[in-house]
Amino acid sequence: MIRTAADAPRPVRTRPSQRLALALSCCATALAACRTERVTAIGPTAEILAERTLPDGTEQRWRLQHSGGDPKLELRTRSSREVAFLGLSVKELPREQAEALGEAPWSGLLVERVNPGGAADKAGIWPGDVLVALAGRPLISSQAFSERVDLELTPGVAVEFEARRAGEARRFSLIPESRRIEDSTTDTQILEGSAAVAALTGMTVGALEPAQAQAIFEAQGGVLVIAGVQPGSPAYLAGLRSGDRITALDGRSPVSLEDLVAAVLSRAEAKRIDVASNERPREMPARPAGPLAIAVEGPLGHHQAELDPKAGLERRRSVDIPILYEWHSETESSSWSFLDFIFQFGGNGSARYLPAKDRRPARSSHLSLLPFGLYEHERGPERSRYELLWFIEWGSGR
Repeated sequence: MIRTAADAPRPVRTRPSQRLALALSCCATALAACRTERVTAIGPTAEILAERTLPDGTEQRWRLQHSGGDPKLELRTRSSREVAFLGLSVKELPREQAEALGEAPWSGLLVERVNPGGAADKAGIWPGDVLVALAGRPLISSQAFSERVDLELTPGVAVEFEARRAGEARRFSLIPESRRIEDSTTDTQILEGSAAVAALTGMTVGALEPAQAQAIFEAQGGVLVIAGVQPGSPAYLAGLRSGDRITALDGRSPVSLEDLVAAVLSRAEAKRIDVASNERPREMPARPAGPLAIAVEGPLGHHQAELDPKAGLERRRSVDIPILYEWHSETESSSWSFLDFIFQFGGNGSARYLPAKDRRPARSSHLSLLPFGLYEHERGPERSRYELLWFIEWGSGR
């Protein structure tokens, strides 16, 4: 039998829509067997506690840092001062170069450059001169020379240099000019904190010593400051923020770190939360019935807060595929569903955005994708909204 081209078997072709459906089916099958969970770590935070300028112009800045573990207090000091400026640069004389110039090795400093019109130029010093003494004291090290100019010379006050030019001894009287320089130093100290308070409330605290509290806040005695707050934690939802200092605890002040630890642990025990901690004070207060009452002062002003300790503050994220797709998140929380046939055909999503820059806990939003446009609802901290008979709607609070 002879076959023609028309009789040859044709390859089976699928439509684009069929290929897309097949791909989605494969993806859904693969995802249906998957479940992922991830713990989100909170990144480092830093808060400027105070900035001050002293009468002599020195600037001081105290910054609170938290990147896990106990917080750190950083003091940065900046000041400016006038120093003598000679208008020249020098270098040491090693053996090879000294012999080429006819000088003894390490017997002086070679002048490399002279600023035109500067103090050295006006005094008659030339490049190639060898400076051998300053104010009668020999010069050998360029570093020691720089230190002497910085510490011993005064702008406008003449100083004597001894030098050699082509082997001939010379003397120069130089009047230094003035130059302003800035000095900057940073001192970091680790503050005493509490792992139990951080685990149960979501806030990292640091205890300032009386001298530190006096310098920063002009306060008498020690001060307890909040170095970091985990978004979604009881402390966060109560409006406590990094940089707040605790002024009262359960109506009492001043507040020590031991007071705070005792108050938090006693409430945790009252809620039957098992806490493994070596921070337990020797004397624990009676187990209170109500939440922890805290008064703070900070960058956002005065604030009264109430919070209850809570176990398991870590944030978790998960993915499930009961009917194609779901998404769950904790602390605070967000959720998604797609092709949810139980209630409707379409997708819904909601979320709370953290952190906030003020003491309000969060912004919330709701997304609805309904092919038949039956219902959409949005709620925020400041408003709620409902929509009917709409295809796609997106909104957010505030």
